[in-house]
Order: sequence, then C-alpha cells, then structure tokens
Amino acid sequence: MDQKDKFELNKRILDSVHRYKHKRRIQKYSVAASLTLLVAIGSSIWFFQNDTINSLPSIRQHATSAKLGTGAESEVKLVLGNDQEVQINSDSAEISYSNTGETVSINNERSLQQSSKKTVEPVYNSIVVPYGKRSKISLSDGSKVWLNSGTKLTYPIAFQNGRREVYLVGEAIFEVSHNEQSPFYVVTEDYHVKVLGTVFNVSSYPDDDYTNTALESGSVEIYFPSNPDLKNGAIRITPGTLATFDKKNNDIKTKEVDVATYMSWKEGVFIFQNDELSSILKKVARHYKVQISIENEHLAKQTFSGTLDISKSLDKIFKIIQETTDFEYNSTDNQIKIYQTD
Repeated sequence: MDQKDKFELNKRILDSVHRYKHKRRIQKYSVAASLTLLVAIGSSIWFFQNDTINSLPSIRQHATSAKLGTGAESEVKLVLGNDQEVQINSDSAEISYSNTGETVSINNERSLQQSSKKTVEPVYNSIVVPYGKRSKISLSDGSKVWLNSGTKLTYPIAFQNGRREVYLVGEAIFEVSHNEQSPFYVVTEDYHVKVLGTVFNVSSYPDDDYTNTALESGSVEIYFPSNPDLKNGAIRITPGTLATFDKKNNDIKTKEVDVATYMSWKEGVFIFQNDELSSILKKVARHYKVQISIENEHLAKQTFSGTLDISKSLDKIFKIIQETTDFEYNSTDNQIKIYQTD
C-alpha cells in the first residue's frame, strides 16, 4: 500500500469515527436525573467545607490497607465485609446490591447475604477486575458503575450519614443517582470528585503518568490534595471538558473534547484520534491481558485514528492498526514485541 492509499484509508477511518460519534449522540440515554463525566478538570475554583475533606481519608485508608490483589488475577473477585472472597467466572460480571446492601446478586444467577449492622465505620465491599475482564455494579443507592480492565473499587454496602463515597484504582464510568442532600464522591490517589448526580468516567491507573476526568453534562467539583496551589480548594469542570492531572509535574491542564471518545469502551469500542501508538497499545494490553513492548521510539510516537472493536481477536486488532501504521510483531506466550519494518 503506497502513501496515497494510506492517506485515503486514514481519511475513511476518520470519517467512520465521526459516524460512530454521531450514532453515539443519537443513542445517548436521557440524563434528566443524571449527568456524564470522565475524570478530568475544569476552569473555576471554589472551596469545600473542611469537614467534607477531612472525612474522605477513612475509605482511602480501608481501600489501601485491604489486600485486594492485582490485575494479574484470572477472575473477577468480590471481597465482602467479612473478608470472604467470591470468585466470579465471567468476562463481564454484573453485581447488584439491595437498598440495604445486605443482599448481593451476581449475574442474576446467585445471591449472597451479608450483615449491614450500623457501626461507627461503614461495612465495605471491594471488587477487583483483572486485566482482560470488565464488570458492572449497581450500588445500594441505585448508582451504576462500569469497571474497565485492571480496576479496583471499594465502597460501603449501604451509604450512611448522608455521604456517598467510593475509592477507585483504574478506570470506571459512573452513573450517579441524583440526591442533593447526599453528594457522591469518587476518591482516587490523586484527587476527589464530588457530584450530586452524573455519569462520568474516571481514569486513574497507577502505571499512567496522568489522571483524567471528562464531563459530558452538568458540573462536578474536583479537589486536589497533592497540589499546593489548590490547598483546601477545588476545581469545577464544565461539559465537554477533559481535565488531565500530570502526576510527575503536579500540573493540571484542560481542553475541550468529544466525550464519546472517552466513554466508548463501555460499549466494547476504543476510539482514537491522532493518539500515539504507545498509548493505544497500553489500553489494548490491559484489555487482552498481555504485555506489549515497542522496540522503536519513533514508532511508539506514531499516531493512529480509528475505532477498534475489542470483541475481535488481538491479531485482528493489530491488522487494523497495521493498515495505516508500518510495523510487525511477534508473540511468545503473553509477551508481544512491536518493531518497525524496514
């Protein structure tokens, strides 16, 4: 394929991206009582009350002290309040809690019982989604969470004292039930997101150099305890904004984006627009539970635009990317090496 053919092919791929996004807008569900967000950042600053910030570390302490395993595990794992571990053999597990949190339904096939006796501290559950798997949870307040590969979420089985808090490592899309009297907080290693009712995707993987949030509608507040310039303060983001927190430089940047690009994985599609190959293959590696290395730095920085249907085999994914990017690869067990063709 010569350069002219590749240019025409890339143009057709970009057109397909726009068509997908247009279809996504048409199919977008009603958000009368909810909004849509991905973890990012916005434009104006305001301040939380001190008791709001001071109460957040409890769930962080529980989540970081619990032995939840890593993305290297083979099955989705649900850890109950008594430390009982439940293995879920499913590529896309679905878990649902009753409004008391005492009954847990798994894939509509079996149910578990646990005590929600009110104590000073809530009863927490955690879910660990390994690489190569995804999951969906319906929390006791009716909020829904879609968890991407390599993600851990810790949450109370029933929210208490007018506070709703969860702790996230990895990436998730939240559809939060609206409740003005009980704000919902997503706590990550780098910042806390406060919402009243919204749908949002938070991306906060430990091996990434950044944490992202993207907002589709409504507004959210994000507090950055590690940034001295925002001490005791928060940032509010506006719809269509992607906020990126640079972990190395402790820097925050925002830009306008099409949020569908950051939400599409829930529907089994990755969308890329001029994304570097290294970034693309990191997401691919998480989904397919493999390790991918790129031998050439110039190749790693080449960009790709298009849509990837991640229900297809890994070989087909590589062939799609190869249509506009010159590289070859070899695979040994779960180790894949990418190298540039001569």
